Amino acid sequence: MEKLGLLLLTSSFALHASAQTYRLRSLEGVAVSVRVKSEPINYDKQRGRCYLWVVAGTDTVFVYDAWAPGTVKVLNQQFLQFDYPVRGGTNVGLGSTLVLCVAKGKLCQALKLPTYHQTDLYNPDYHKLYQVRLRLVGTTPLAYQCYLTTHDEIRSEREPATNRNSTTQAVLKFDAQRHLFYNGLKRPPSPFAIIDYRTERVIKRKVTEPLPVIEWNNSLQYFIGGEWYEAARTNN
Repeated sequence: MEKLGLLLLTSSFALHASAQTYRLRSLEGVAVSVRVKSEPINYDKQRGRCYLWVVAGTDTVFVYDAWAPGTVKVLNQQFLQFDYPVRGGTNVGLGSTLVLCVAKGKLCQALKLPTYHQTDLYNPDYHKLYQVRLRLVGTTPLAYQCYLTTHDEIRSEREPATNRNSTTQAVLKFDAQRHLFYNGLKRPPSPFAIIDYRTERVIKRKVTEPLPVIEWNNSLQYFIGGEWYEAARTNN
């Protein structure tokens, strides 16, 4: 079953590997065209290629951590949800979700977080599955909320004490001024470490003001300068 799950996940990403235009409404209610491109582009001679990039007018967002194009969903004609695989290790499947919207002619990162982790797909003695599903509630920027439903499961025959199987839910509110979903404000330590998706390295940042965060299930995302960053493990 685990092998089949991996094949289905990989096939799902592969089937959507094509450029496509989506007709959306900006948060101001203006009709906009958003072009999603999945052909590889060399963004850095040292790091390699980007497999997912999004264009709206003269604005472009590169999804540097995407390992393949992934799938795209339209939410209430105002958001695009991208579910895509990221680089993992041997027998590890990882995935993330990015939600974009358009405001004042610019693409905005409304949400970004890790949403899939499956481990040891070929080991009959151990299996881990962590999966987050998103659901948009509301029809206007002032009423939008995002529900996160998380399934967290571990099965181990050798260490049954570590077994767990739970489902939890969190609610993110939408900030119509910042154009993002979040569940709190937090002043990080100074300096604090985050993951730079472009270089795949841990970098240090310093800020003095509280930052919007998405914090749940031992995961912490900071919104800095218009982009979401995952806190490095040293911060958790």
